[in-house]
Amino acid sequence: MKSVALAAIAAVAGATEAPQTNLALTWKDCGGAAKINSVTPSSIPLGASTTITGSGTSSIAVSGGNFAATVKAGWIPLASCSGPLGPAKTCTLPLGAGSLTLDPVPLPIAAGPAAISLKVALAASLPAQLASTTTHATATSSSGQGLVCLDIYLKNAEVVQAPQGNLALTWKDCGGAAKISSVTPSTIPLGKATTITGSGTTSVAVSGGNFAATVKAGWIPLASCSGPLGPAKTCTLPLGAGSLTLDPVPLPIKVGPSSISLGVSLAASLPAQLASTTTHATATSSSGQGLVCLDIYLKAAAEEWQI
Repeated sequence: MKSVALAAIAAVAGATEAPQTNLALTWKDCGGAAKINSVTPSSIPLGASTTITGSGTSSIAVSGGNFAATVKAGWIPLASCSGPLGPAKTCTLPLGAGSLTLDPVPLPIAAGPAAISLKVALAASLPAQLASTTTHATATSSSGQGLVCLDIYLKNAEVVQAPQGNLALTWKDCGGAAKISSVTPSTIPLGKATTITGSGTTSVAVSGGNFAATVKAGWIPLASCSGPLGPAKTCTLPLGAGSLTLDPVPLPIKVGPSSISLGVSLAASLPAQLASTTTHATATSSSGQGLVCLDIYLKAAAEEWQI
């Protein structure tokens, strides 16, 4: 029953797509033997293939090495891509967003002016989780010397956050000795503390065990929370979304009706990266028996999402 309390971890809002037509591209050279002086173009259209060119000057000759890149929305990892310098490399972006292909780089690269290009193909309707991203890209020589460090920022100025007022809560019992019959309330207001109560019936007595929950936007992990049944537990939500506190649960829990409550505090304006999430929560006994399996969905009504 305790995992019912994890309902509020799934604090989400709005639709699952951000209706952009172009993403603004900005960048920063963060160090290395090669100095980047331009990255073009300054905007990336959706639904079309675009060539991005980075130009600069290398102070050393490069005969080989490796590159690596990570893509994040806020602090949430979305994708990673790495490989040797030289050969072409295709990297797939998450949530059906598209792909990028690094063109082959002829080696060695002589000291002096240098440029590299790649083709980017983005979906015409970009998932909201990718509405604002940061890519950190590096290249090192075969000896480990830093050649390039580049931060690239893609952002649609029109899609920053979802101005919700309430989140609709729905749920599904996915099995276990405890059968969930209700989770209330059916809506969660933002910007204030709310008490959520889960009620049901357990067919076994519970003297102890553990709970666990994972929160995802699409397939992207946002947060996880776990611990022993019984003691209070505070779980912090990502991107400044807020927190929830599970109240202590007196043990043992007897066979029959049972309920649990918790306090939820959500930010008044929820980050757009949490536009749509699902929480999968489970509880097991000390012997490993499945007690609760619960899927929680929180989402803003369509009329509350405005661009």
